[in-house]
Amino acid sequence: MSSLSLILLGCCLATEPGFSVVSDRPVPELVQGAAFQQTLNQHISVRWENVDIRTILQRLTDEYHIAFLRDRRIDPDAVVSFSTTPKPAREVVNDVSALAGGDIRFVGNTAYVGPELAAQKLRTLIALRTDELANAEEVPPEHQQRLAKHQTIHWQDLDQPAEVLENIARQYELKIVGGEQIPHDLWGGGTIIADSAAEALSLILIQFDLTFQWRNGAAEIEIVPIPEKVVLARGHNPRPHSLREAAELIGAELPGLSQRVEQGKIVVLGTIEEHETVERVLHPPQPKIAEHPGKAADDPLENERITLRVMGVPALALIKDLQKRYKMVFKYHSQALAAAEIDLEQKVDIHVTKTTIDGYLTAFLKQVGAEFERNGLQVTIRPPSAEK
Repeated sequence: MSSLSLILLGCCLATEPGFSVVSDRPVPELVQGAAFQQTLNQHISVRWENVDIRTILQRLTDEYHIAFLRDRRIDPDAVVSFSTTPKPAREVVNDVSALAGGDIRFVGNTAYVGPELAAQKLRTLIALRTDELANAEEVPPEHQQRLAKHQTIHWQDLDQPAEVLENIARQYELKIVGGEQIPHDLWGGGTIIADSAAEALSLILIQFDLTFQWRNGAAEIEIVPIPEKVVLARGHNPRPHSLREAAELIGAELPGLSQRVEQGKIVVLGTIEEHETVERVLHPPQPKIAEHPGKAADDPLENERITLRVMGVPALALIKDLQKRYKMVFKYHSQALAAAEIDLEQKVDIHVTKTTIDGYLTAFLKQVGAEFERNGLQVTIRPPSAEK
């Protein structure tokens, strides 16, 4: 397993309306690593009418095993109505966080939903604590390894956040200084699968506007308030650009971002997200080369796979999604379809897993009584009796 994976379905006062206390919550099964990214990229469609945020996150977790951390300041009982045509789960989660009145950050394998200001600082705080530990010469190598160790932290309903922190500290063999700053609270059950102490501690402390400092050779941490401004300095290789060109590119993309030249590099002072943007500007990702160029040229969709589960979605909405997603072109004669009593506005149910484009088209066009012929990106839809 890699990176942090966390689900916190409660993170609230257990006495809140709609919250049912469970005394022995099992450790949930969550997607991680490549499976986590694949899940976020797969297209899903949802429809909720007057459903509270807590239930929405629960459903997303139960259905897709996505790990969520809902900040304690996000109201779990806010009721929303929301529906989408098929689109990446990552975008659906973004929409949900906005409906909840918050922002989202993906930390390792966790979708953190919290207040905008906290979300903006979270990943940078983790990066700062990680860099500080890596550069601390007085920390013994074995303790460095311990603090970067994969750990599972699980707690039950009605546990207090101070107890959760103590459990984290115990597993990483840390002493906590300043723990009295954590107010009394009762949380819903949760599970953290963390790759480092910095990730686990930061995800809990962020909810109280707190972070920590390493002390005594990283044998202990001191809990401190989060500074108003959270940034880190990192150097970026300007090549293949000149230093002047690199600075201009960065300035155009991120106006006002602090940058200086140091030892042949562009040193930027910003958030971790801003550093990632700088890297994309200076070193754009190269397009992937197909493993079988000849085949890809014959059928550009040969290697595409679709995973989708939806109910009651018009077939035409799925067609429009394919047009937008893959630039596919659909041809059909409306009068011929109508004569055959084929209605593309008919609602269909889809449940496919890693199916081909042709398998996906068959799955929903068969439900409306139509056939199709695909040639690359072009699809012709017709009644079953039409000549091929």
